[in-house]
Amino acid sequence: MNVSVLVEDTSLSPRYRCEHGLSLFIETKHRKILFDMGQTGLFLENADKMDMDVGAVDMAVLSHGHYDHGGGIPAFLARNRFADVLVHPRVFEPHFSVREGGHVAFIGLDPAVSANPRIKRAEEVQRLDAELTIFSGVPARTLLPPANRTLLKAAPDGREADDFTHEQHLIVTEDGGDVLFTGCAHCGIVNILEAACALRGRVPRVVVGGFHLALKAGLQGGDAAYGAQVAEALGRYDSSYYTGHCTGEGGVQLLKEKLGERVHHLSTGIEFNPLDESEQEGIS
Repeated sequence: MNVSVLVEDTSLSPRYRCEHGLSLFIETKHRKILFDMGQTGLFLENADKMDMDVGAVDMAVLSHGHYDHGGGIPAFLARNRFADVLVHPRVFEPHFSVREGGHVAFIGLDPAVSANPRIKRAEEVQRLDAELTIFSGVPARTLLPPANRTLLKAAPDGREADDFTHEQHLIVTEDGGDVLFTGCAHCGIVNILEAACALRGRVPRVVVGGFHLALKAGLQGGDAAYGAQVAEALGRYDSSYYTGHCTGEGGVQLLKEKLGERVHHLSTGIEFNPLDESEQEGIS
């Protein structure tokens, strides 16, 4: 398996431009998968520089209904002429964020995109083949991200707290090992990991994506106590973690301090095989 980071909040080098968002190109023995598409078409620019042929992708998966993960869908549909985009049935419902000063901003997806015939609604648990499983409906049991409190969805009488039922996750299985991919882990990364364990009957060897700790460098801008609790909980699983984006620079550093070499920092331009530790040199 090979994972190429096409878009992330940080960049490996000035060669690759970055934006607040996520897009991963996943290659297995039998599939080419695009997991999330960032805010814009920037993922295509970086893919070209990395010699990744997005036109050859045979399936795309959208993790949830926020612009920084699905804003690039139109660019993907224009570049790739045949692959479907698998989404949660509620992903195109309106979503909002409360900004500084109380301003409420729309952070959802363009509803016009939902009419494209290549947009396919996924089931709550859908095993696509021997390699790929999509799941949603993760129960919110413990350690929900405090940063969720600013995120809203449409309601009959206006807006209400988002319950993130529109969030879904991907498990890729290869050589007897599972890799769990998550976009922002709004449902709580520990809850999502536990759901994957229950679904597969084993612990994923690797977890890749944003964990929504929302901690800037120096542990500013978020809840450091929450991050420490998440780190302690993740340490109980025999998994390695590749994270960035909404985890925040401070969040990644906190996890690395607590879990050591099991934690790797995602960044635009990085390529890695999550199931082969011998290929992890240079990934920090």
